[in-house]
Amino acid sequence: MSAVQSPKECIFCGSRTTLTGEHLWADWLGPHLPAPLGAIGHITSDLVFNVANQRPLPTPKEGMLHRRGNYKNQKLKLVCERCNTGWMSRLQTQARPTLEPMLGDTWPDFTAWNRRGLAAWAAMFTMVFEFADPATRITSFTDRERLRLWQEPPPKWYIWLGLRQGPMWQTGANHIAWSRPTEIEATNRLPALKKEVQCTAWVVGPVFFLTASSSVVGFKVDELAFAAKHKLRVLWPSDQLPVERPPGVLDDIDAHNAFVGLTPSSYPKHLIRHAWEVNLR
Repeated sequence: MSAVQSPKECIFCGSRTTLTGEHLWADWLGPHLPAPLGAIGHITSDLVFNVANQRPLPTPKEGMLHRRGNYKNQKLKLVCERCNTGWMSRLQTQARPTLEPMLGDTWPDFTAWNRRGLAAWAAMFTMVFEFADPATRITSFTDRERLRLWQEPPPKWYIWLGLRQGPMWQTGANHIAWSRPTEIEATNRLPALKKEVQCTAWVVGPVFFLTASSSVVGFKVDELAFAAKHKLRVLWPSDQLPVERPPGVLDDIDAHNAFVGLTPSSYPKHLIRHAWEVNLR
């Protein structure tokens, strides 16, 4: 597999100074993550769906994080030192007092401030992780810059929280993006469609995060109905509601089903890789 090249400028501010490695998992999360059991891989599966003949064409490949070593030390060389040690570090500091009690099974009393901070942290995690598979990246530089300047998720972002317990999804994140076809092709050629919607899910201890966003106008989710269906709580954008403890605990399959729950009915869900699958074969 050919290596995917890192960007040449900071993904958040556009600076062309020397880029630094951004940890996917912050150091303070280390004690709450399971010990490594050998090499943890990262496999992406860029699914292109031919709407003409209904044949899904999966193309699994090694992602930028598919490497040997401790997954807790995984980095993506994406950001400048000023962003890394500045607002991104402050965002980690702001999110920690809210997330850390949840990792010990204590649900915090959410205020508007800590809700905004944790949602911004989840958006930052998603934006960084998107670059592990550039073919499925949909977030624009404008939206990443907005996160940097406003310290909150951009418009057209949805973020949910859940509680999860299971033996399989212990580490790793899952990310998928798709396009909304505007017409059916009359030939068997693959449509060259730009990705428009993304979903990203990951677990930290017992906490399950799910984000969804779009690069196009008109993408709308009934976030409360989706939360009720999958035993989740809305973290963003319904900030007029309290973020209460989720009504139930998801197992690994429940969490995966929530992750794929927003994909179109025509999307080949049975081909979407589970987060705990890292083998190309």
